[in-house]
Amino acid sequence: MFKIVLASLLGISESADLVKDWNAYLETPSQPEFFKVVFEWEHDSSEAVVVNSVTNGNPLDDPRCSGSSTEVAEDGQPYWMPRFYPRPVSDDIKAKTGIQFASVDWQPCGHKDIAICHGESHYDFHLYYVPEAELAGMEMCEIGTAANPKLPVCRDSRTNLNNAAYFNLINDNMPVSASISSVDSLTKQDHTFNFCVDPSSAILRSGVHYGDKGETLNEWKTPVTIMGSHDCRLLFFEPMISWKWIRGDLKNQGHWPSYEVSNLQYNKKTFEALPHKWSVTVSPGCENANETTSCKIKITVEGTQCPSGGCSVKRQCGNIIDCNTDADYEYRPAHASNAKANGIMILIFVLSCASSTWTSMFSSLP
Repeated sequence: MFKIVLASLLGISESADLVKDWNAYLETPSQPEFFKVVFEWEHDSSEAVVVNSVTNGNPLDDPRCSGSSTEVAEDGQPYWMPRFYPRPVSDDIKAKTGIQFASVDWQPCGHKDIAICHGESHYDFHLYYVPEAELAGMEMCEIGTAANPKLPVCRDSRTNLNNAAYFNLINDNMPVSASISSVDSLTKQDHTFNFCVDPSSAILRSGVHYGDKGETLNEWKTPVTIMGSHDCRLLFFEPMISWKWIRGDLKNQGHWPSYEVSNLQYNKKTFEALPHKWSVTVSPGCENANETTSCKIKITVEGTQCPSGGCSVKRQCGNIIDCNTDADYEYRPAHASNAKANGIMILIFVLSCASSTWTSMFSSLP
């Protein structure tokens, strides 16, 4: 395993570990050619950095979520910094599902200028189809967004090939339709997707994100499905789950404490084991969770098993709609972010260690 430490003058301390009692295991699928994999953990509310959890306001209205804020949370990191919690899976899970590891990532402030996300505390549950070491070995890009020049986000560039690789896009393996329900419910709602790529969502050493912005911009009521790629390769499948939903704040709108996406159809499926069904279930202790309650989260993913030789991530370039313009994505200088112009220099050190936790620490240099 690798531990990524981004050095800074602030001397930010290691992130607290809010993902407790991690467990990933296979269950018996509904058909022999399918897989069914379960991921479970306990959300430790005492370690979770949540913004506006009392007022239920938009965290982006909180000055601590501004890129100019130097205030740090109890875990020693800025409030706006993502928290990364990579977790291992067994060799059997890797062989059957193609999933190489999971990263249970926590976003205290949400994402201010990522159109397919939302400005509130949430989990980004990344299921990666490449090894963690491969992501750690990606070259450094020039980082920053319009709202926060210190965020680990790569902007499109025609002069920096490391940045440009994130915008060598794909257009296959995109969800187009599914059925939505609570787990085990006989009442299902047909749902269609209109996936697009968000140019501000290319996360360093992860990938650029694709999603249906209608699922998040019109108030984030339920968990959503996200895809990701880098340099013309599908890299991850991602359920994205808001803290408001986990806490039961939206239960009057239905589909709580469980939410299921079934009969998931794609425009063209080139990765054999992409899920055709996934669900999330939370325990009763998640409702109005606090430091004295036990909040357990369970995500179940089902799909077609990889062939005997394993699943392969193919490099197939394509183009797709830009979430900002509703037209085919094309490079525009406004998409680019020049790290030198912003006076930012990030030093990356990749350290081999036994731990599977990544700690990210950022600051700008004068």
